[in-house]
Amino acid sequence: MPEKIVVVGCRAHLRRKFDEAVKSLPKKDQPDSAALQGQTYCSKLFSIERELQELPPEERYTQGLKRSKPVMDALLAWASTTKAVPKSALGKALYYLKEQWPYLVRVLEDGRLELSNNLAERSIKPFVIGRKNFLFANTPLGAKSSTVIYSMMETAKANDLDPYRYLTWVLTTAPVLAAQGDAWAASLLPAMAPDTYLTPLMNTKPEKRAVPLLRSARFLIPGFALTIKLAQKVYRVKLRYTFLARLSTKPLQDNGFKAGV
Repeated sequence: MPEKIVVVGCRAHLRRKFDEAVKSLPKKDQPDSAALQGQTYCSKLFSIERELQELPPEERYTQGLKRSKPVMDALLAWASTTKAVPKSALGKALYYLKEQWPYLVRVLEDGRLELSNNLAERSIKPFVIGRKNFLFANTPLGAKSSTVIYSMMETAKANDLDPYRYLTWVLTTAPVLAAQGDAWAASLLPAMAPDTYLTPLMNTKPEKRAVPLLRSARFLIPGFALTIKLAQKVYRVKLRYTFLARLSTKPLQDNGFKAGV
C-alpha cells in the first residue's frame, strides 16, 4: 500500500455483520442478545453522523471526538468482554470488529471522513456494470488510464459537475498549468471549475460543493499524476473517448454507459 494512502474502515460492513448475527437468532432470543447490543452501538454512531453531516469538516471533527468517540470506546470495551463461538455469526462480527479496529477509528482523525464507504461503492458501480466492455484495456498502463478517467468522472458527478465539460476543461487546461510550475493540480479540483459546468438545477455556489470536494479530493489528486500524459494523448485525438460525449447527453441517474472509440 503506497504510504500516502491511509486506510479507513467501513462501519457499514461491521453493522451488517451484527445485523446477520441478530437475524441468525430465533426472534424470541433477539431482544436481549449480545448481537443486538452490538448492532445498537453501530446504529448510534450512524445516527450521530446523520446529525453532523451538514456541518463543516472542522466542526464535524470536533463533534466527532465529543460525541462519537465515547460510543466507539464503549463498543470496544463491550466487545473485549463479550464471548461468542468463533464460527458463529456473532463470533465473526466480533472478530471483524477487533481485526479492523485500527482502521475503524480513523474516521475520528479528520472531519472529512465518513463512517462508511457506501459513497465510493456506489461510484464504482457504473464501471463494474460495464467491465466486460473494457477488455480492450489489455495492458497495466491502459487499465491505469481507465481508472484515472473514471475516478475523475465520478468525482465530477459527486460535485454536481457535468462530467464531459469538467473532463474537457481538465484535459485542455492541465498541460498549460503544468508548464508553469509543479503546484497545478489544486487549480483543477472540482471547487475551482466554472459554475457554468454545474449540472442543471444544481446550486451554483462553490461553497455548497466544499464538503463533497474535500471528501473526494484525496482520491482525485493522485490521478492527476497521469493527467499530463493523458491530456496530451486525448487532446491530440480530440477526445476520442466518445462515451464521455454520450454521457453528457444522458441524465446523471443513468449509470449505465459504454465505452466507444
